[in-house]
Amino acid sequence: MKKTVLLLLLLTACLLAVTGFGDEYPVYGRCIGEKVNVRVSPNSTYPSYGRLIHDAPLQILGESGDTYYCSTAKGTGYIPKLYVEKFEGMTYLEYKEYCRDNPSEYRKLEPRRNRNKQLLAKYYAGKITEDELLSGWIGKGVFIRGTDGKLYKEK
Repeated sequence: MKKTVLLLLLLTACLLAVTGFGDEYPVYGRCIGEKVNVRVSPNSTYPSYGRLIHDAPLQILGESGDTYYCSTAKGTGYIPKLYVEKFEGMTYLEYKEYCRDNPSEYRKLEPRRNRNKQLLAKYYAGKITEDELLSGWIGKGVFIRGTDGKLYKEK
């Protein structure tokens, strides 16, 4: 019985030493990369089960080598230290507020067609100028000027 308890304590101490769990964790932070993989292991050859976007909130639970073990909206996993910025001294309530203001998951940008349609609708409604329409347009666009003086997308 004593050997089992001693072995269990030793195993727990080794696990804590390897993963870096200690009194200073959890620490709150954010992702400073784009499309950063969250992996099931600190080894980069293991599969990723999600990606994080820039400014995604993280709860750092430990570290292993050059990765942090983090809790994210995608679950818990390993993220390279290179892509993590720690918020020193941030409280749990401040972290929750940061989470509300910043999305967690990688989301694809809205399709070009939808963005361009929204720009045209704003332009026709008089909410944006011609210059704003042309500067916000994504992709190729050929416009012709109508009889009313407004720009129209050539079909």
